[in-house]
Amino acid sequence: AAVTTPLKYDPEYRWHVRTYYYKTVKRGDKKRRVKRTRWIATSTGTIPSTDRSPSFHPNANAAMTLLTTSLSTDFSGSDFTEKYNTWESEQRALNTRPGDHQTFTSVVSLPFQKEAMLAVWLPDQRPWYSQAAVFWVAHMLMLSPLIRLAVAANSGVPIHFEYVKECHDLGTVPEAVKEDQDEGSGSGSDGE
Repeated sequence: AAVTTPLKYDPEYRWHVRTYYYKTVKRGDKKRRVKRTRWIATSTGTIPSTDRSPSFHPNANAAMTLLTTSLSTDFSGSDFTEKYNTWESEQRALNTRPGDHQTFTSVVSLPFQKEAMLAVWLPDQRPWYSQAAVFWVAHMLMLSPLIRLAVAANSGVPIHFEYVKECHDLGTVPEAVKEDQDEGSGSGSDGE
């Protein structure tokens, strides 16, 4: 079920922008340059899609197998990129001042997707060495490499499954949720 559940869901996107500036702060006779966040904005939503993932066929010959997953999105029939570029342009035009910098991120993910898991194919057949308590005791006694070897020796070949989603037009993009940050009273993140 952990592999097949995400097949039912559409991908979700999260667009994020952070506008910041650098300020020189003097403490005593030392000066340093700090980064101050002026504002951040985020838009999130669901991308309508059609699932094109292959059938999942587990290799149940081994008692357990390492299973990894990834998401592949096909935006060729979607206005996703165009909508993101428009959103980014709008955010660049808002509340920027000379000396401001911006960082943008766009993340597409699939609800309930686990990127890696240990699949135990036979119920109640989990070997003693793969129990959480054994792992922690072995870790405390610095024997975890031996446990890892036991798990590897009794595991099948790792399996990779790729979720494939053919994405469609977004429709209306929700307005960005904007958070103004305190401009210079000491809030913001330090660093370069």
